[in-house]
Amino acid sequence: MNNSLNNKGFTLVEILVSMFVMTLILAGVFSSFSDLTNSSNDLFIRESIHDDSESLLNIIGYELRMIGNGIPFDQENFKVNDNLENSLQVEVVQDSLNNYPSHPLLTDTSTSSFIEFRINETGNVYFITANFDPTTSSVISVSDVTGLLVGDDIYLSNAIRQQDDGMYAKVSAINTSSNEITIESDYYRSIGASFDKGCTIEPVNLVTIGESLGNITRNSGFGDIVLAKNASIEFDYLDKDGISLTLPLSESDLLSNLGAIEVSITLESSKKQKVLGTQYDTYSLTKSQVFGLRSFNF
Repeated sequence: MNNSLNNKGFTLVEILVSMFVMTLILAGVFSSFSDLTNSSNDLFIRESIHDDSESLLNIIGYELRMIGNGIPFDQENFKVNDNLENSLQVEVVQDSLNNYPSHPLLTDTSTSSFIEFRINETGNVYFITANFDPTTSSVISVSDVTGLLVGDDIYLSNAIRQQDDGMYAKVSAINTSSNEITIESDYYRSIGASFDKGCTIEPVNLVTIGESLGNITRNSGFGDIVLAKNASIEFDYLDKDGISLTLPLSESDLLSNLGAIEVSITLESSKKQKVLGTQYDTYSLTKSQVFGLRSFNF
């Protein structure tokens, strides 16, 4: 007896149609996965730039708030516009020749894209343990010398003794066994100033922040450190009413007007976006923040 077989295989046309449909499905899945991957990549780029800009503003802002910290420029006899006395006991006018020793912010170099200021970076304060007169000795006895380095710029103040003087000098030698520092022969002080036991000394660095070769850099005397690559920065100097001051800044601005600095930074990603924004272009972000100058509130 012959058995008739009713089961059939797929025809060539059916196989080709199935393969075509499967190809379309796989192409759609791959396209969706690719778009999702590219979107995630672009979002990561944007989030990284956002986080970097926030961190950079915090770093710069912390220092700007503390500009002048460690300098006794609010002392009546050591103000920004006061004449000082040098190591030859000659009265001198503060100018660029002696680098404005009492100026917390250097007016002749600070611009809309570059700022130069002085700050006690470490926060260390040292106390004088024996009366010091720079006309009779170059050695200062202090409570401790830990953290002090040869070449440091230091500022003396007798405000703690309810007096009105200040002094700038540079450390030339340190004696760790006797807790004594020796200063260089050149110095600037309030006219006739001396500093009794209990007066203070603070180490202060000259710091610059600005643009260099498409990067934002910082230098505190040890060479440029890159804070951000592919970036630019802008400074707007504001008076105490929030109005922009005209550059260059003047001494009266430092004494009476300057109250805050607005910082605007623009960062650009090193990687290119693929689907968000302009395709195959880098992502750029600009952020601004105003920082009050705490040391100027006197």
